[in-house]
Amino acid sequence: MIRINLLPVRAAKKKESVRFQYTVAGLVTFLALAASLAVYFTARSEASVVAGQISSGQQELTQLKKKIGELSKIKKQKKVVEEKLKIIKNLE
Repeated sequence: MIRINLLPVRAAKKKESVRFQYTVAGLVTFLALAASLAVYFTARSEASVVAGQISSGQQELTQLKKKIGELSKIKKQKKVVEEKLKIIKNLE
């Protein structure tokens, strides 16, 4: 009977299997890292957009507060003028 030594073939298959597993693990790790970076940069970009919107909103709020202040001054002046007109009408 002929004896066939299959140990080198099994060892080679095992090495190939281990190499394949390492390759798959490395690829999965790389893809997970790439996905994480994509999510991070997307979130960072959205955060900067929101920060820009907040700053422009604050500037608009400041301008509107100035306009409200001007309107209140004009209303006070209008009231004073109306009172003066009443006084003038009463004098006539």
